[in-house]
Amino acid sequence: MSDPSLEINRRDFMHRAAGAALGASALSAAASQAEQGKGGGEKVIWRNKQADMVYCRLGRTDYMCSRLAAGWRGNNRLKKMLLERGVNYFDTARTYTNGNNEKELGELARKYRDRMFLTSKASGLAGYPRLTFEPGQGAKAAETYTRLLEESLGALKVDYLDGYYLHGVSEPWVLETEEIYAAFEKARKAGKVKHYGFTTHSNVPKVLAKAIEVEEKGAIKYDLIMAACNPNSWPERKDLVAKLREKEIGVICMKGTGQIRQATGPRVRKMLEVADSLKLNEAERAYAYLLHIADFDVLISEMQSVAHVEGNLKLPGMKLASGDWGRLKDMVLAEQGGACHHCGRCVEACTEGIDVHDILRYHSYYHQYGHHEDACGHFRDLGYDPVAACSACGRCSAGCPAGIDLEAVMRDMAGRVL
Repeated sequence: MSDPSLEINRRDFMHRAAGAALGASALSAAASQAEQGKGGGEKVIWRNKQADMVYCRLGRTDYMCSRLAAGWRGNNRLKKMLLERGVNYFDTARTYTNGNNEKELGELARKYRDRMFLTSKASGLAGYPRLTFEPGQGAKAAETYTRLLEESLGALKVDYLDGYYLHGVSEPWVLETEEIYAAFEKARKAGKVKHYGFTTHSNVPKVLAKAIEVEEKGAIKYDLIMAACNPNSWPERKDLVAKLREKEIGVICMKGTGQIRQATGPRVRKMLEVADSLKLNEAERAYAYLLHIADFDVLISEMQSVAHVEGNLKLPGMKLASGDWGRLKDMVLAEQGGACHHCGRCVEACTEGIDVHDILRYHSYYHQYGHHEDACGHFRDLGYDPVAACSACGRCSAGCPAGIDLEAVMRDMAGRVL
């Protein structure tokens, strides 16, 4: 099947690009790029353009993607609502619900393929849920990548994907595996996938720095990067994301909100009054920060209810006075003070080889997202009792920039599973 995208030339795009305008003081570089049509080749590719959505050119892909993307949670009825409101980026992964999520999304994709930017991920290869090859085993990794891509296409029942990510890279050396890239190139030439990418949940700053290094070497080209970031970790990501976007790499923000402890005090109580006037809940405040104050191309969110869909849809085109943007920023940074930075320092500090950050992520799945079965299943898959392995030295918590009591997190999860 050929790509049915609607292509327009740059001059037409300059006159026709639409999206809800933002206050000038809060206009992010990504939204500005969407409205002005800067950078890239002579053409951009539109799918499912709707007047009430804001779009952004997604790096060298030249796709005009909705700045809000649909994560894997939520049924097809909700995703159809998102499609009707201008969302055109839909994501899944090989392992989500044991492959059933790809099958379910495929039912929607086959009806509306020409309106969707569709991506999936090669799970169980590069880090999530586990790393299954070592340096020097590139041929093995390439075989696995090819197999997973074929399985994803088969489950979705589509002829091609717009992007296929290495899932959950936490070891920077993985990005230099030329054999996997060669496997991607072979699949691209066969019309099975268009763009190469990776996602990263842990050790994110070092992984992104390696991506810049790989891009500068030129042998491997990552078109898309999906990176964990929340408002409190944005300062650590800011320069890296700017360099990636300068190099025409599309950067998607995931895991945009997370909280271990709630900030308190008179200052926060005062800011809650501002939040009430803005009619944004805690997650929406964090997402608004990442869309309009941070500099990502796209924010991806799991949307599991009509209320969640409606709440997120208002964010890309949201307008605020400059003073309100400043108050929103202060509030978000205060209430997200306990959120994990996905920096990997806890893992580096642990002398016992415990997967501290993964356990913290499972804790987030359980308490923040309510994914109890998934959280407990991942914890069991560790294959050991981290509490028993822990020496209680405190190095992980001492090195955590968010001040999280990581031993308590491990005890909490172990108490629910073991």
